[in-house]
Amino acid sequence: MMLSRRDAIKYSLSVTALAGLAAAAAMAAPSKASADELQLNEVNVRDYGATGDGTADDTAAIHAARDAAGVGGRIVIPPGTYMVSGLTAGVTDQKWELSEDAVIKMKVGATEVLSVSAAGVSLVGGVFDASNGTAHDWSQQAIRVSADGVTVRNATVQCSPAIGVYAV
Repeated sequence: MMLSRRDAIKYSLSVTALAGLAAAAAMAAPSKASADELQLNEVNVRDYGATGDGTADDTAAIHAARDAAGVGGRIVIPPGTYMVSGLTAGVTDQKWELSEDAVIKMKVGATEVLSVSAAGVSLVGGVFDASNGTAHDWSQQAIRVSADGVTVRNATVQCSPAIGVYAV
């Protein structure tokens, strides 16, 4: 059977369009590797050197866990008292999950326990203890929020010298 020139062009365009749609669909669908990577974005601060013993400065270890979790990751903070010189939740859409018995405690001389500077961060549970704050004015807070879409749920703030949760 012979195709007319017109039919041949139609057939060629149809095959090209279908191939283009298939390629676009393949690009839009997440690969198995990216789905597996999403599951690996949960990190435990103890795996990054946090001791939770109430005396060691755990700031660097918690920041390392935060960075490892990446955008949209989940940071798990198990029971313990984590002494910090000022944490920053600066990665978008992260979920910080603190055990019911996890205490994040401000070191003497720090200005806040936690500063949330990235959008979409969620803080769930735990205790934020600012009892080591010394400046009883507006300069010290337990939690300072300076981003949009931040959620603080089931968290306890203790002994903040000024404001417990301050949203800028």
